[in-house]
Amino acid sequence: MKEHLNIVSLTVPYPVNFGGVFDLFHKLKALHAKGIKIHLHCFEYGRGQQPALNDFCETVTYYPRVSYSKTFFSGLPHIVASRINEDLFNNLLQNNYPILMEGLHCSFLLKDERFNNRKRLVRLHNIESDYYADLGKNSVKMLQKLYCRKESALLKQYESSLPNDTVWLCVTKKDAKDFSERYGYKNCDYLPLFLPEWSSAYQQESGNYCLYHGDLSISSNNKMALLLAELFAATEIPFVIAGHQPSKKLLQQTKGVKNIEVIASPSNDEMHNLITKAKVNIVPSLSATGIKLKLINALYNGKHCIANAETVAGTEFEDICAVTGLTNIPAVARTLMKTEFTKEAFEKRVTMLRGLFNNGKNADRLIQYICS
Repeated sequence: MKEHLNIVSLTVPYPVNFGGVFDLFHKLKALHAKGIKIHLHCFEYGRGQQPALNDFCETVTYYPRVSYSKTFFSGLPHIVASRINEDLFNNLLQNNYPILMEGLHCSFLLKDERFNNRKRLVRLHNIESDYYADLGKNSVKMLQKLYCRKESALLKQYESSLPNDTVWLCVTKKDAKDFSERYGYKNCDYLPLFLPEWSSAYQQESGNYCLYHGDLSISSNNKMALLLAELFAATEIPFVIAGHQPSKKLLQQTKGVKNIEVIASPSNDEMHNLITKAKVNIVPSLSATGIKLKLINALYNGKHCIANAETVAGTEFEDICAVTGLTNIPAVARTLMKTEFTKEAFEKRVTMLRGLFNNGKNADRLIQYICS
């Protein structure tokens, strides 16, 4: 196949060092393996130009992102307005290839009549208006709270104003259903995440601890870590919190608590080891938008897994992890710490995950959308 495709990415999808770029990068690899000629256009704001992307793309072009001060009065969500770039549009107009926009962030060309006759697809990573509403609700900083509230309101208005012939490819069935019903868009479908080729192997031995992991610089993750730390401090259960940039408040709250350890900014290898060795991975969430990569990571690479209803919303994972309310997590964890994680449970889980997150099969589905 010699099909060409423009991909517009909200960020530079390499290195693969945080959850948001897993789907972006591994989609490139999967499409390249199918013979798709990729012309990647990405916004660079601190991650640098990455020669490794040339291994999977015919061309890679980088664009700057506009600061918030320059988009404040635009009447558009900042995540969108900051990625309006005439150089990008002119480059896309030099060919007639389909355009896959990675994230609502990159979708302003849907409003540009020069692209009305182009095949246009949007990978919807979240329902962004809901995501920012949740961020604002969980933020403790007033300026961030106000920014997120404004962004959510602008996103809701923007999401409702886009062409109905757009193809929306959502990361959960719930998002596809909600986005379609909320705004009346006809072409919303579920396309699973593209993931690393994790070589899962059953390991009976484990460490004697429970683990919560995530990017702790994100307000909702930090808030969850604080809540869990408070709950586990009242128990004897060994509890590890690991992630990027834990807050001073979290470090102070857990200082001197004998059964709680905070591991700040572990390397990818260190994090992988923590996940695989934990007797129980704890993956609750404060929002039900999108899909949580850390849940999939824990299910692929870990043992027992506890989640809440918000984490598994829109997934098919209710039968392969323990689902409970936040305050009940320590009690469930105590039981699972004494329960063997069997090979049968592992094989059931991996069979389900590999059926859903099959990069080759999902690349074929995406190519059908591109070529139809």
